[in-house]
Amino acid sequence: MLIKIASPLPTVEAVALEARMLIKIASPLPTVEAVALEARMLIKHTNRINRSGELIVTSEVSRYQMRNLSDCLQKIRDMIAAASVKHKQPSQEDVALRRYRIDKMNRERLQQKKMHTAVKRSRREEFD
Repeated sequence: MLIKIASPLPTVEAVALEARMLIKIASPLPTVEAVALEARMLIKHTNRINRSGELIVTSEVSRYQMRNLSDCLQKIRDMIAAASVKHKQPSQEDVALRRYRIDKMNRERLQQKKMHTAVKRSRREEFD
């Protein structure tokens, strides 16, 4: 993992920190998990990745640059941890239950619409 640290002009007030991590895998034979993690990182954090494939993270939480550096590194760790979580596939029972609930919700919604239409229709005056 390659991380570049860039800070703004060296002035007393400027303590913001920008950390850049190269997303591409350096290994000549990447594992399947590493490629999948890279793909999930590219999808989840598209707005933070530049054209050269670097993940850009900034921090201005503290007046001290070292604290901002540790905050940037923690943000990167959190992003990697969030991207490495694999979601379980729903079982057939879960899919069937979800489909049943959605169908029931749609039936109730249509029933409410019919009742509302009946109320509106009863208020309407008939012109012959």
